Amino acid sequence: MSRNELGGIIASSTALLEQALHSEEDDRFSPELQLRGSVCGLATGALGTYVRHMHGLELDRRMAIPEKAPRGINSRLLRHAALFIDDEMIDPSYSQFFEYVGLNRTEVMENPRLARFYPVTKVAIIDTARSADFADLIAEHAHTIESKVSRMREASHVDLPPLNSLAGTDLREKEQVYRDIWNPANYDIPFPVSDQPPAFQRRVAKITRRMMQLEEQR
Repeated sequence: MSRNELGGIIASSTALLEQALHSEEDDRFSPELQLRGSVCGLATGALGTYVRHMHGLELDRRMAIPEKAPRGINSRLLRHAALFIDDEMIDPSYSQFFEYVGLNRTEVMENPRLARFYPVTKVAIIDTARSADFADLIAEHAHTIESKVSRMREASHVDLPPLNSLAGTDLREKEQVYRDIWNPANYDIPFPVSDQPPAFQRRVAKITRRMMQLEEQR
């Protein structure tokens, strides 16, 4: 399958995934903000299942534990899931990592003007041979918007500093972190939906069914 064909399939599935996550999982956020947060598990599970059922493509779901990424609550290492096919990595929740410079979808919901700082693309398709190039582009974007996001947060009286912060770091440090997050070699943990707890499988199935219903209504 060509990159263009894969891109078409992912593009046609993106709005369905956003709407299904909104209606079946978390209606606090608008459909447009669903993929801007930490939903890698459900997003990869539902997207991979939907693409298999509707297009006959097997997307390999894997997990990485990038050690350079800022740690979360209780110093927990980041765990991130992505999909793979041939030489492509598909990441439907890459936007969550702009939280490292203060762009958080919870705050975007309060101040919609912040949404303009997100890249237009909702689901990233990354050439695994050029993953460092992708990571550097994300790092550069994060570095560029950092001060603008900060000023807008201050003007909006937002007082919620990012939990895992790269704020104040130089571009090189951001590049190192983002390269580690999207380094294909780190995705060495098989993470099929079928191996997950039954409750998670049911959630993925529910979101996938909703995507199919929405497709029928198009």
